[in-house]
Amino acid sequence: MRTIVVGDIHGCYEELLQLLAKVQLTEEDCLISLGDIVDRGVDSVKVYDFLKHRPNTIVLMGNHERKHLRQTLSYSQEIVKLQFGDRYEEFLTWVNGLPYYHETDQAIFVHAAVEDGIPIDQQKAEVLCGCTAGEKHLEKRYGKTYWSHLYTGAKPVIFGHHIVGNEPLILTVAKWQLPVMMAKPWGSYKWEKIQAICDDFKNSSNRELVDFMRAKQQWMNDLLSLAPKAIVKVEEKLAELISIHGADDFKKPASRFTYATLLYKANASHLTVQFLKETLPTPDKWLQVMNDLGVESN
Repeated sequence: MRTIVVGDIHGCYEELLQLLAKVQLTEEDCLISLGDIVDRGVDSVKVYDFLKHRPNTIVLMGNHERKHLRQTLSYSQEIVKLQFGDRYEEFLTWVNGLPYYHETDQAIFVHAAVEDGIPIDQQKAEVLCGCTAGEKHLEKRYGKTYWSHLYTGAKPVIFGHHIVGNEPLILTVAKWQLPVMMAKPWGSYKWEKIQAICDDFKNSSNRELVDFMRAKQQWMNDLLSLAPKAIVKVEEKLAELISIHGADDFKKPASRFTYATLLYKANASHLTVQFLKETLPTPDKWLQVMNDLGVESN
């Protein structure tokens, strides 16, 4: 199965069919429309019917669909409203259910844009679909710099809305995928975030990226495997402190250690691997305590 992505169709039904014929679209292929399927062209209703009824098809919300949904109708939208006739309410109901983004293991698909550093499920809808409010928001944040020039996310973003030249801009973004991943501050990331990123890219078509993520996964696993040794060291230090200062007075001298919380926990109850992970949630903090404890790598 292939994934075929089509940008702003804008009512150009015949041209859409010609394009899909060139890529030899089959029923097994997933077809993703990035939105703006209506307005401007002469066959918005035909495009709607085709995409709505074709199996294995995803249509995203574009700013033109949102215009109809919000009833901010200019001349182009008024024409489409007349073209739909008594089916216009049916069209609006369908538009109301369109997603603003689609995400796979390999990429994120949106109509217009994303803000850097914000999870896709927390992005502003107006930014994703490229409406006027969204574009003003991006201009306020980035000035005249186009959002894709500042994008540092792990996954490439495939988008429409703007003309970017003869070559898809996605190729430029994807080229930087591995360098961006290599430059990330892995030591400051929480274990859960590292695992999530590794999971996201384990099936990437970029083999170098897959190898890098496997190495990063092994690095994390190797660090966490030091937990049993660390627990033994903490318990030994706890016993030493109690023998010198007593069970009631060991806490003050224990407080000078970077792993004081672990000493207190070991004294109060059984020290577990899970508690270590929660108390030392990043590789940087983990390595600092392992070094202070004198725990050597396996």
